[in-house]
Amino acid sequence: MVKGANGKEEERERAQCNYCEADYAGDSKNCGTSTLWSHIEHKCKQCPFSTYVQKHTKQGMITDYFTKTIQDSEVNSSKTRTSMFSQATVRELIGKYFIIGELPFRHIEGKGFRLLVSHFFPTFEFPSRVTIARDIYQLFLEEKKNLRKAFVNRRLSLTTDCWTSIQSISYMCLTAQWIDDSWKMQKRIISFIQVPSHKGDMVAKELINCINQWGITQLFSIRVDNASSNDVALRKVKEYLTERDKALVLDGEMFHMRCCAHILNLVVNDGFKDMSYVISSIRNAVRYVRSSPARLKQFREASLKYKSVFKYMEGDVYYTKYFEEERVNGEKLDGPPEASDWSNAEVFVKFLNSFYQLTLKFSGSLYVTSNLFFQEILQVQVELNDMKASKDELISKMAGSMQLKFNKYWGNVEKVNLLEYIASILDPRFKLDVVRNGFRYFYDAITAEIMIKKVKNMMTRLYAFYQKIVVLPNSSNDQQATENATFKFNASSSSTSFLIKLRFVSSEVATNDLDDYLNDRKEKLLDNVDFDILDWWKRNSSKYPIVSHIAKDVLAVQISSVASELAFFTGGRILDPFRNSLSPKTVEALICSKNSLTWQFIQARP
Repeated sequence: MVKGANGKEEERERAQCNYCEADYAGDSKNCGTSTLWSHIEHKCKQCPFSTYVQKHTKQGMITDYFTKTIQDSEVNSSKTRTSMFSQATVRELIGKYFIIGELPFRHIEGKGFRLLVSHFFPTFEFPSRVTIARDIYQLFLEEKKNLRKAFVNRRLSLTTDCWTSIQSISYMCLTAQWIDDSWKMQKRIISFIQVPSHKGDMVAKELINCINQWGITQLFSIRVDNASSNDVALRKVKEYLTERDKALVLDGEMFHMRCCAHILNLVVNDGFKDMSYVISSIRNAVRYVRSSPARLKQFREASLKYKSVFKYMEGDVYYTKYFEEERVNGEKLDGPPEASDWSNAEVFVKFLNSFYQLTLKFSGSLYVTSNLFFQEILQVQVELNDMKASKDELISKMAGSMQLKFNKYWGNVEKVNLLEYIASILDPRFKLDVVRNGFRYFYDAITAEIMIKKVKNMMTRLYAFYQKIVVLPNSSNDQQATENATFKFNASSSSTSFLIKLRFVSSEVATNDLDDYLNDRKEKLLDNVDFDILDWWKRNSSKYPIVSHIAKDVLAVQISSVASELAFFTGGRILDPFRNSLSPKTVEALICSKNSLTWQFIQARP
């Protein structure tokens, strides 16, 4: 009620601000709510969107919007937490949030997301999905700038991997590995580019373009899969780089390296061919049982009554009838599996598990893998020999097929990059012993001695190359490493017991730090004890100044070109539908940036 012009009280509508409770005339006939809206937009001190609030937060800082009181129910005390706000910082964090979560850009328009951000940052101005894409690309460019600085005067190793979109568009992923000055393993995806095809000439062209764009002046090796097109590509890249002074080590003799995880997968696949009937019949049996809830229930109940589920399935009349009647493309299904099939499958699964664990180890990206190659391959050869000696004809035949594929890539030492052996020499637990005795296990005495001499000669040449380019400090080797320390590396007990047999004491005369390293006492090889090879070289780098530089480049080489989750597939990797709908430039920014952020999180761990 308000007084009118005649002094009488009249009932008029008023409009009240929900933020500060100020009220204004709101009669729809005379003034409406324009006065209230003017107050909210320009004068209200409580509305986070008013120009008054915007004016007082013009400098980009506000300290009172994020104050939170945390009540302690036990002691009845309170604490206040204040955070500083910056529009640019929040946008950067949102960009990283989108990258890490692999979120579509339309997520920025989601009501729930906006509600959450507005609660903590009331004055935040939400960017559009286009702006978010630009922010992410800017993050990629900034990280690229930082990496270019890190690559200056540093020798890198690269791995390539081929991807395909659901539209059959080819992509090439290029990853750089190196060990930094703190002796920490570093690995970054530096390029994810669209290529017209995966042919050798095209791959070589894109590799050279990428090397030039990143300003990479020194390369140690490139790891690729076993496609013949990659042989052509690396030959052309090598020819291009040999024209540069000291761009390659020893003119690129050890430049081309093959993906070990991919080869291991090919070896196992040859074993699958001999077990195809057994595997198919068991799969059909499982498919039959799982095709009906009633059948699955009956199977589970029977498995509790019978000591062997296999005997139950073998004797099931209806089960056998299924294989006689069901046909695929007019052909009878494989099965039912017999008792011998189950026993063979059990042996095969145990054998496959060792290959599975080895593939995981080969394709690891957070630790050094190059020093694992030779000793693990020796272990595979031991297991293949045991399987070939099996009394079971199928198991023996399967091992023989796998041995043929194994010999194709690793049986002929002339085809194996000598760098694989040198990496084992640079493991202070093995040094020359594992190579010397490993060759004697693999080959006849004459061939073994030839290979031992060949590897030692390459190690000497490698040392001579680094001796010319490494600038040694003036101080002498006065900082000796402590002998007793805690190391990191899980050595499986089975392989450890085998490797211990490969060690013996050497007694050669030392003339330089390479001879010192080879003749000094080896580190103990213990079961279930972690060994951090990079930490060992960090602590002993002053003792072996030139050899440590060799170790830094050799141990940075990864023996697989794919991540562990992709190591079990020989087909190309496929881009997901979200990334497939984006421009190639944006796809590269997302993939490279996520890889970089992931490594930042890993290194930030205590």
